[in-house]
Amino acid sequence: MFTTAVILAGAMTLTQGTGTASVAALEAEAEAALTTDAPTFDQRAALVDRIDRTRGTSTDETAARLALLWLRGVKWMFSSIPLAERDGEPRNAWIRAHQDLVAWSEPAGEWILAVDVIWKLHDQYRDSEVAEPIAWIAVENGLPGECEGYIPCYAVGMNQLDGEYLRRHPRGAHLKDIIERVKGTFEQAVSLAAGPEGHRSLDPATDCGDMTAPMNALRRAIAGSPATVERDRTLALADEVLVLCP
Repeated sequence: MFTTAVILAGAMTLTQGTGTASVAALEAEAEAALTTDAPTFDQRAALVDRIDRTRGTSTDETAARLALLWLRGVKWMFSSIPLAERDGEPRNAWIRAHQDLVAWSEPAGEWILAVDVIWKLHDQYRDSEVAEPIAWIAVENGLPGECEGYIPCYAVGMNQLDGEYLRRHPRGAHLKDIIERVKGTFEQAVSLAAGPEGHRSLDPATDCGDMTAPMNALRRAIAGSPATVERDRTLALADEVLVLCP
């Protein structure tokens, strides 16, 4: 069973190099740690930083695997922040030291990684086996804030996440998930626009400039994926949204 003591002991290792055996040991330690809730934020941050340091001294596929592990570790680390400290203040030393890597998301009340950080890592390791899982982490990570029914906001956000995934991985392992996500949001957008408060979701007189470009870019990304019934339905819904801006 993985214990806090293992994390603390592990902090003393990997100071003399990053050979194959020591990297494998770190990966095994981290994989075990990520299944537990016991370690504190500081203990998790120590492990996350060890992964990052080791990645910096590794090459090729090993560095790529550690980049993915680091992203997963950061998410695990953020999940340990007590509810009482989730107020947007960088109370933890790691967050204070890495404010260029993180973003505060309201009203969800959580720290997330800045999505540009994830895409940068993806592009650094675009030829590795873990490139697609890194892209999916960007989608799952999300963007700070919520759109609250405002259709141009949905268009921008989906293009930055789902559209970027499709442009990089048009046949990726999570293609079906992406299509389902986008289709569901388009269905919601069409419903909102047709509702009694539709002008709040999209006012053609003022909002089309913010919506049209990202919607067109997203539609092109969807069209670049393999043809399926669900993809074609999603494209049809995209057109229903686009015609809201004559």
